Amino acid sequence: MAEGQSKGTWRAVLGVCFGLLGGPAVAQSPEVEGKWSSPLAWPLSAQHVHLRHHNTTLLPDGTVLVTGGTRTGGFDDRAGAVLHAELFEPETGQWTSLASERIYRGYHSTALLLPDGRVLSAGGNGESSAEIFEPPYLFKGPRPTLTEAPDALLPGTAFQVRTPEAAQIKKVTLLALGSSTHAFDQNQRLLTLSHSVNEEGLRVSAPESNLLAPPGPYMLFLVSEAGVPSVAKRVQVGKVASRFSSVISFSDEWKYGDSNVDRGTSWLAAGYDDSAWKSGPGQFGHGDGDEATVLAATRPARPSTYFRKKFQLSGPVSSATLELLFEDGIAVFVNGTQVCSRNIGRLAHAKYATGSLENAREKVDLVLQPNPFVVGENTLAGVVKQVGATSPDLSFDLALDVGIQREARPPTGLPPRR
Repeated sequence: MAEGQSKGTWRAVLGVCFGLLGGPAVAQSPEVEGKWSSPLAWPLSAQHVHLRHHNTTLLPDGTVLVTGGTRTGGFDDRAGAVLHAELFEPETGQWTSLASERIYRGYHSTALLLPDGRVLSAGGNGESSAEIFEPPYLFKGPRPTLTEAPDALLPGTAFQVRTPEAAQIKKVTLLALGSSTHAFDQNQRLLTLSHSVNEEGLRVSAPESNLLAPPGPYMLFLVSEAGVPSVAKRVQVGKVASRFSSVISFSDEWKYGDSNVDRGTSWLAAGYDDSAWKSGPGQFGHGDGDEATVLAATRPARPSTYFRKKFQLSGPVSSATLELLFEDGIAVFVNGTQVCSRNIGRLAHAKYATGSLENAREKVDLVLQPNPFVVGENTLAGVVKQVGATSPDLSFDLALDVGIQREARPPTGLPPRR
C-alpha cells in the first residue's frame, strides 16, 4: 500500500498480516515504512484473535478489512474457525471487531473489493458459496457521486473529475484490482491522489510515475468527509515510455578521498562540502598499471577510499543500471540511499572488505523502491574497500545509465457538458 501526494511526498507503507506455517496462528501485524535499504518496522496493536488462512482487503478509505481464517495451528482447521471480520485503522493503529460470516472461509478462500465499496468473501476448501460484506463506512451517510472521469490516466498528468459534492470530498483514492488466492492478494495497491476543487468538480493529480502505479486497470473512488466512498469508476493507467541516457561514463571525472581519514556518514549527503577533495578521471586505483588516476598506496593498506560525483536529471527516473569496476568491495549510494553493495559487511572506515574480487566488472539493475533519484541535481557516492592490510591493489570506475520518463501527454479531459 502506498499513500501520499503525487509530487514527491509519497509515504510507502507495507502492512504484513500473517500466521506461522505449521505453527500457531498469531495476532501481531507488523508495519514497515520508508526506504527499503533501511526500513523502519514496528509491531501494531494485536488483533482480537490469532489468525491464519485469512484474507486482507484494502478499502477505499484507507482501512484494511480482515475476513475468514482459523485461530488454531492446524492446517485449515475448521475447529478454530473465525467468522467475525476485523477492521484495521492505520491512523490509530487499532482493530475493531465487526459482523460475522455464516460460513468458514479458510484455505483457498478469496476476498475482493467491489466497485460499490462492498467486499466479496467467497470460496474455501470445499466451499463454492459467496457472501457480501458491507463495511461500516456505508452506514455513515450518503455516498458522494462520481459523475464523470476519464477512462484512461497517464502518470505525471492531472485530470478532471466531475462531482456535485466537490467541496465535501476528503480524499481521492486509486486501488488496483484485486487478485486473491491462498490468503494472499498479489495485486493490492492503494494510492491517495492530491486534488483541488474547481468549477468542474475536482482537479486530480495522477501518480507521478509507473513505479507508483504500474500500467493496468484500477478503481477510482471519491471519499467524503464522513468517510463514505463513491461507486468507483474503472480507469486504465497507461504506460509512459522512457528515453535512456548515460549520465555517468567510465573515465568521467570524480571527486575522491584517499587520505585514510574516517569521514563517518556525512560524506553521503548531497550537501556535503567536497571542495577540498582531490579530483581526477577514472579509472582509479593502484597496483595494476591501468589507472588514469593513481591513488595513494599505504602499508598497511587503507581500508576505505571515497568517491563522489554530481549529475543532473531532466525528468523522473523510471529505471537505472550501474556498471561497476571494482576491487575488492564496493557500496554505492544515490542521494544518501544505498542502492548497491558487494563484499561489504560494515561501512565503518576501518573495516575491510569481506571478500576479494580481481578487477570485477558487473552490471546491476537498480531496484527503485523507493526511487532515490530526483529531478535536477543528484549526488552519487561510493566507497571502495580493500580486502585486508596486505592488499596490493585497488580499482574503481563506474557508469550509470537511466531511463527518463518522457513527458506525459496531457489527458484529453472530459467532453463538454451537454
